[in-house]
Amino acid sequence: LWGYFSDEGADGSRNLQEVFFETEAPLLRGEEWAEELTVTASGRWTNETFYDPETTFSLKAIYRPTEWFTIRGTRGTSYRAPNLRERFLNGTSGFASISDPCVVPDSARISDPLDLNANETYDASEDQRAQRILDSCRANGVDPTTLGLQTDTTNRFSAATSTEVSTGGSDTLAAEQSVSETYGFIFEQPFTDAFDLTLSATWYDIRITDSVAEPSGGFIVSNCYNNIERPDGSSAFCGSINRNSTTSRLESVDASFINIGLEGSKGVDFNIFYQQDFVVGENELGVTFDLIATKLQSAEQDILGQQDDNFGEPTYPEWRGNARVNLSYMDFRFNWSTRYIGKGEVDQPADFDTYAPCDGLDVLCRPVYYTDDYTTHNASISYSQDDWAVTVGVRNVFNDAPPKVDDAGVFSTRNIPLGVGYDLFGRTVFGTVSYSF
Repeated sequence: LWGYFSDEGADGSRNLQEVFFETEAPLLRGEEWAEELTVTASGRWTNETFYDPETTFSLKAIYRPTEWFTIRGTRGTSYRAPNLRERFLNGTSGFASISDPCVVPDSARISDPLDLNANETYDASEDQRAQRILDSCRANGVDPTTLGLQTDTTNRFSAATSTEVSTGGSDTLAAEQSVSETYGFIFEQPFTDAFDLTLSATWYDIRITDSVAEPSGGFIVSNCYNNIERPDGSSAFCGSINRNSTTSRLESVDASFINIGLEGSKGVDFNIFYQQDFVVGENELGVTFDLIATKLQSAEQDILGQQDDNFGEPTYPEWRGNARVNLSYMDFRFNWSTRYIGKGEVDQPADFDTYAPCDGLDVLCRPVYYTDDYTTHNASISYSQDDWAVTVGVRNVFNDAPPKVDDAGVFSTRNIPLGVGYDLFGRTVFGTVSYSF
């Protein structure tokens, strides 16, 4: 029955009352150094059965000293009470394959190849686990030098094990709240009608408190035993792990809903837009260039009192960007787009210096904890008539493979970071035919 799960459903109800208002005040129009000054304000009062009434607001201001330059800013708050599932879920239970860091790795086991029933012993010189893992296991009552070894009284087992992961609702959850600010400008070149050029930049700061999350079983186990910030095994997640009283093998993990203390992000968004028409032969050639880039400044988290800034790590690179060039001529349209993801690096533990980097396959090597700059390109060409169109193209034109990591605090499968935006399929050819009737 591995992989099957049970779901006891959710039983509960709530009442929600809200009152909302919005007003806009055009304070100035057509004045010297004040082509426009507009302020918009809105507010909401929310009353939910299980929580105290809350008030949220939004303020927006636009100031345009001239027709070609705009300054804008916003500040607002938000509120969300836990939904019915997060509060009233009776329970779900399933099984997942979770790797137990406390189990002696195969490379550190010494056994008699001619006697499968012989006792195994531990070889510390072949153990590549970080010292923080060994310390955290001992702090939580598990001996990382004997767990999983074959003895006269116990059978051997490996690190990967099918573990029951259960989830349930909680009536102690706090409501999510957030505060966000954005400030920026827009410049539209006024010097010539030959082309359009728009430049803009927006600084943002978003902070969410008490965000409701459902941690995975693998995250809980890793946060307990392989935690750089809590190398002494004092993570609050350790209390969610249950082991067999006889063998100390992983038995179950409680992954019920929790409140994350803080999630915050700061950065700057940039945009460049250019458009111009040229005469080629007897027809117009339209050229469009659009660039969107984000420079991240911080990505803070506070999970059960454990604070961390993920800025600059593989999943939160400093720079991201997308660029598009479009050429249109008669009935043809050519499009070239480029995606850029900046390099990233997790905090480098001291024990990484022991061995050279590897790709997860070699022996006596250390995890790869960084990614390099990554760029992919897509190209397509279209031909259209009044009621039909044909498009052919190539995704990832140069077949750029994603960078690899190896157990370095990055969610990955087969050494490839997931959830970052890397192309996982390689070069792909596609085509579409459409007809309107």
